[in-house]
Amino acid sequence: MRRLVVFTPLHPIMLLLMVLLMFVSVSAYTIIILSYWSVFEEELTPVGLKGFEALIVAYTISLASIVLSPVNVVIKEFREEYLVPSIEFVVYFGLPIPVPRLRFRRTVSLLTVNVGGALIPILISLFILARFIQLGYIDLLLRTIIALIVVTVVTYVSSKPIPGVGIVSPMFIPPLTATLTSILVALEPLHTFPIAYISGTLGTLLGADILHLITDWSRIRAQIVSIGGAGTFDGIYLTGVISTILLAILIL
Repeated sequence: MRRLVVFTPLHPIMLLLMVLLMFVSVSAYTIIILSYWSVFEEELTPVGLKGFEALIVAYTISLASIVLSPVNVVIKEFREEYLVPSIEFVVYFGLPIPVPRLRFRRTVSLLTVNVGGALIPILISLFILARFIQLGYIDLLLRTIIALIVVTVVTYVSSKPIPGVGIVSPMFIPPLTATLTSILVALEPLHTFPIAYISGTLGTLLGADILHLITDWSRIRAQIVSIGGAGTFDGIYLTGVISTILLAILIL
């Protein structure tokens, strides 16, 4: 079984938009951190980062997400064999006679996770959660879990499986939900950023992908089902970026 599948499911125009998205996200993070440097020096303590370190991480994450968007790690391979009935016509004495036949068909489906569109945002979220636990920010952790549940439910309801394609979710519903929920549950304004990012990325992962894969796998029937398969245009990545930018506009 292949462990890696590399493909770029984007039109060249979409690739240009992807680069633009990287530029916008990095620029937004830079403006936010530089504009509120003294505040972020204190508020970034829960994740173990200082101001310059946060900038470097933002640049690295954006670049890595772009470069690794075509790379998909194979989680599982599904093989299915079945018989398909068909009709053949044989001509006897000038008349077409229908003859039932059974044809043997074999299909292979791959369940993969995209490195740039899913794996990197997920690892970042899990790292921040681990820092919350390590530093004893239990209240912040619980509020993040509440937001995560809300985003998961909303994303699951709003997304739907499309046979032969995969799971499709509206672009702006998950980030808007993550943004508004983080504002409602956070005690401190700047705590909304990690809450929105974590609940947005993991909530989209659970609601749009994992739960639908469990309940609707038989309906999808795509040859390659990739979690975060649209790379930096996938909902998991976009939700984290858009929710963070929206919070910067609304709060800062």
